[in-house]
Formats: sequence, structure tokens, C-alpha cells
Amino acid sequence: MVSPMAGRESTHSPHRCCRMAAVLVAVAVDGMLAGCSGPSLIAALDEPQAREDTIRPMRHTRMVDPASTRFLGQSGGAFFYVATRVLGGVESICLVRRVPSDPLSWSSSCGGVREQPLILEHDGDRYALVADRYPADQLTEAGWQEVADNLWALVEEGR
Repeated sequence: MVSPMAGRESTHSPHRCCRMAAVLVAVAVDGMLAGCSGPSLIAALDEPQAREDTIRPMRHTRMVDPASTRFLGQSGGAFFYVATRVLGGVESICLVRRVPSDPLSWSSSCGGVREQPLILEHDGDRYALVADRYPADQLTEAGWQEVADNLWALVEEGR
């Protein structure tokens, strides 16, 4: 049996095949890396920072990236923000609470929200920062109330 390519010269050089393979690998790797990056777990962090999102840097807020703060809502006279921080090369999400009438009244909690809420406690009240599309039925059943997107509160009775 005679090969169909018998008597013909190949128009593909071995180098061209290697270059094509390298391009295909690069495209595949780029696609995999793009799948790793994506929107934040909290959509507010993907929005541009507006004036209401900014907080005045103070000793208590140095741990968060000031360019990352986003206003979430208010509850009980306190304002709540989501922010990010990088510590030891690891980025985490923070819930920041401040009372505008008392510049020294700041508290924050930093960690993750991928699988469970991030909790901040202050004077017996508890606040939860949750990721977008977090199944809130567990919070509702436990008596938590939604304050704003991504922010829930469990306030002591009588407040």
C-alpha cells in the first residue's frame, strides 16, 4: 500500500507543529487561570469607590486597605462597611463598624465569607457579613434580620 503523501513534500515543518502546540497550551492555561479569577464574593467590592464608601483613616482602621472600603448600611446608629486587607500575603474580607458621632468607636472583624458568615460582635449585638447568594434561611431561622445586601444583625432584645 502506498501512502497518500508519497512523493509529496510536507508543508508543515516540525518547528511549526511545536509552535502550534505551544500556542494551544498557552491558550488552555490562560483559560484555566481566568477561571480562577472572577468577581468578588461580595459584589460591592467590584464597584468603584464612591464618596460614601470612604472612611477616614485612623489608628483603628489601618488594618484595612482604604481604597477597598464600601458602605453597606447602618443599624443602631452605626455605619457598616466591607473592606479588604492583605496580611502576610493573604487577602481577607473585613466588616468594619463605626459610629459617626463617636470617632473612637470603631470595631472590625476580618476573615473569610466563602462558606460561612463573618461575625462582628459589639456590646452584645452581633453582625454578620455574608457572601452574595449566601443561603440566608439559616440566619432568618435563628432570628437574624437583614440590614442591607450582605449585612445581617442579631440585636439583643430591648434595643
